[in-house]
Amino acid sequence: SSGINAEYGYKEDLGRFIIDLYRDKDNLLQYHAENDSFPGQPTALPRRVRSLVMFYLWSAVTIGLGLAFLNYLVVNECHVMLGLIGVAFLLGGFAASRIISYATMGSSSNYGVSTGGGNEEKKGA
Repeated sequence: SSGINAEYGYKEDLGRFIIDLYRDKDNLLQYHAENDSFPGQPTALPRRVRSLVMFYLWSAVTIGLGLAFLNYLVVNECHVMLGLIGVAFLLGGFAASRIISYATMGSSSNYGVSTGGGNEEKKGA
């Protein structure tokens, strides 16, 4: 397997490095297509309690401060600011739905289907 090491230290070797890198990638994809897994032993990453606690802590702080600010706006009758926040949430929701719709592949999509061109090694490469 190619790696970034002293072997690829010069500018003229960059092309060879990239070709080796893509060859390794293609070999891994081919292995995965044939075996439905990658080579080597699967590694289970342990779940850390600290990460979960930090996530919930910061979520509670963020949501709590946001609700406190909204409460302040409601109590002080800041209708303009409440309206602006409402419009921002509506526009943000609309933008998020559009982004998700662009990123979703339909059933008629042929993304990832081999068309027989471009991925094969050329003669002499």
